[in-house]
Amino acid sequence: MLPVPAPRWTVDHLASRALTRLRAKGPAPVSGDVTAVFELELDAAGVVTSARYRCSRSCVTLLALCEAAALMVEGRPISEAATTDSGALLERVPGIPPSKAGRAVIASAALTSAARHHTRNERMLHP
Repeated sequence: MLPVPAPRWTVDHLASRALTRLRAKGPAPVSGDVTAVFELELDAAGVVTSARYRCSRSCVTLLALCEAAALMVEGRPISEAATTDSGALLERVPGIPPSKAGRAVIASAALTSAARHHTRNERMLHP
């Protein structure tokens, strides 16, 4: 059986999906910074059951990349989430202009930070 290739999403698809979800949460605070923060929920086996994020809504590229990152790690072990890098995000979301490729670094850093936080806390609870 041949492996199934990972889906490749478009920026438009991911941004629309993210904006629909964010509109339901109400207005965002106004900020000139481009930031992202992830919150992960895990099951007892350490698999990501939910990946939620908050990011600058003024940057459609960052919204799309955060949405892609969330989709990439849901259903995966936390160890995989902790190693998600910007290159993997850019592969999954073609069409990101070179001038915005740095947004993938922001999204992947936020995701890996959240994953490492979970991993670190787990080691402290169960040495």
